[in-house]
Formats: sequence, structure tokens, C-alpha cells
Amino acid sequence: MERTINYGAIDELASAIGVSSLKVETDFLIYGYHVESQIDYAKLKRYRQNFHELSVDFSAICHFSVNGELVPNVTNRIVYVPPKELVEISLNNAFRRRPAGYSIFFTDDFIDRSYYKSLFKTELAAVARVNRVPETEIKAYQNVVENIFHEYRNYDPFTSPLVITKYLEILLIKLIQLQTLADADQGVKLTASQTITKRFLSLASEAFQQGTTIREYAEQLHVSPGHLTDVVRAETGKTPSQIINEFRLQHIKYLLTKPDKAIKEISAAFQFAEPNNFSSYFRKHTGMTPTQFRELNS
Repeated sequence: MERTINYGAIDELASAIGVSSLKVETDFLIYGYHVESQIDYAKLKRYRQNFHELSVDFSAICHFSVNGELVPNVTNRIVYVPPKELVEISLNNAFRRRPAGYSIFFTDDFIDRSYYKSLFKTELAAVARVNRVPETEIKAYQNVVENIFHEYRNYDPFTSPLVITKYLEILLIKLIQLQTLADADQGVKLTASQTITKRFLSLASEAFQQGTTIREYAEQLHVSPGHLTDVVRAETGKTPSQIINEFRLQHIKYLLTKPDKAIKEISAAFQFAEPNNFSSYFRKHTGMTPTQFRELNS
């Protein structure tokens, strides 16, 4: 039988398989199957790791199993592997042609940096190993993962940890949403509060740029604004307004690090009628103007 390799830390795995990792970011790693040309897949034939793994596979040519259970080989899948589970990969000829996709590894410490750590620690345990991305959402998932990869490869110690965390939050919330839909198809019952919160997080993760009000979210969820606020606060520890602002501010900060994006253009994208209103909003929540933030992170 193939020897099992135990990876205690993310940088240990990165070193073993020959991908570059960041010494300043030991709680997170992402690599692209189709980007890295020197991955030693033999070191991934049979292994356990002390951290979380997300395999985002758009090509369905990677055959593997978790704890002896064969993972369905379908296109556009997200496979979640909790810590300490046994992973075995079959290195067939197709896989050697470098499939399209990414592997993401992150620790509990990385989750602890998230505002939604209580939600993730509760819900990730219930996430099935395989979730297939609907055809209509494939591009959205690809964009999120590619943004994470781009940020990791162009790492800035001041802004990248927060940017990566927020994009990973979006990805994990979308993963939980897929599980919710799968549970509904299989007749799994969630509490009313869990259902409302999950639906709100899903809506907010997609519409945070549009200036949607709490009342409009509540109308979409067929509840009152007060009830939505109470339920979301009870489930996540945050109000809906705080969650929306976190989504908005993190994406704004990400765009401000891109020199080709004019501040006026970013302001319009987030539905601000005047750049001055945008500047006041950003200064209220960050303590600095968009221009000051850009200069500090250029």
C-alpha cells in the first residue's frame, strides 16, 4: 500500500509538491493546476493534512477519493476536505495534462480572522464533499477564485490578507449556499432563522455593489426589516448593514489598489451619485479618504 504522508503545516505541503508559498502568509495557500508546471503530484497520491482544503475543479479529469470514498468526477465541482481526512489521488494521463482548476488550503487560524468564523465553524462541518456549480454561476465562481489567486501572486502585506480573506468568505458563503440548495432537494430541514440568514448572505454576496437597502432585502425574503436584523444578528453576530458594508468596503479597497481604476469610476460602480458622497462614506468607515488609501497602498 502507498505510504500516507502527513502534512502538519501548509508550507510543508507547498515545499513537498514544489509550489511557491509566502513566508509572510503561513495560514493560506492557493495554486493553479494549469499554472504550476512543476507540481510533484506523487507527493499527493495519499496524504492527510491538518488544515482545510478546497479543490475547485472545472475540468473533471482529477480522480480522487476521501477516506476511501470515491469523489464523483464531474465538471465544475467544488470539493471540500476538512482537516485530518485521508485523500488519495489517481494520477491518470489526463491529469498529467494539467487540468483547469485550483487548490486552496487554509487553517483554522485563517477562519478566525473572518467576521463569519462562528458561521463557518458551524456550517462547514455540514458541507458535503462535492458540490457542483450551476452552469449559470460558473463564471462568478471562476472570477472569485481567480481574484484570490491574483491577489496571492501579487501579495501586498498591507492589503492582501484582508482582500484574500474577504474573497474566501464569499467563496465559502457560496459553498454553504450550494449545500443549502442540495439539502432542500433532499428534504433536509433548516430552522427558519438559518434559512433566512443563508438566503440573505447569498443575496448580499451578489448584490453588495447595487445599494440594495435592508428593507429591499427583507422584501425579497418576505420578512420585516426588524425581523431580518434580529435573525441575522443572532446567527452571525453581525447586523445586515454591517455585513453589507464589509462586502462593499473590502471590494472597494481591492479596486483602489488597482491604478487603472479611477476613483470616480469606482464611486459610480457602487451607486454613489457624487464622488464626494463616496469619499465621505469611505472616510466614515476607514478613517481615511479613498485617495489617501490609494496612496498608502500604491
